[in-house]
Amino acid sequence: MELLRELFSFRGRIGRLNWVLSGVAPWIGLSLFSLATLDLAQKVPDHHDVINQTVGFLILVCFVMLIALDWCLAVRRMHDFDMAGEHLWLYMIPVIGWFLSFELYFKPGTKGPNRYGLPPEKLIPK
Repeated sequence: MELLRELFSFRGRIGRLNWVLSGVAPWIGLSLFSLATLDLAQKVPDHHDVINQTVGFLILVCFVMLIALDWCLAVRRMHDFDMAGEHLWLYMIPVIGWFLSFELYFKPGTKGPNRYGLPPEKLIPK
């Protein structure tokens, strides 16, 4: 439970490597879950509408959770280079947002503490 609370938090900073790993691993997991669920639904005889609707609903819920997770991680990544999370709306502008998103991947965080806390490497584990 503590891991989920940490992942879905807007507070603090997250480094580049942790941001990529925290964002990529859940997407891979959801993709595998979706494929397995769709495959299982196809093997059920008579393809009842209830099964198809349930599978679709489960996949939709997972994708909504992943989008929320991506927003939380992106805000924390922006905090790492001392930007407010409100600037994330700029990343949704077509074409401009694509170029700005490279900043999340490649721009290093600020050295030392900033207004959002200590650098991720310097945090003391609890």
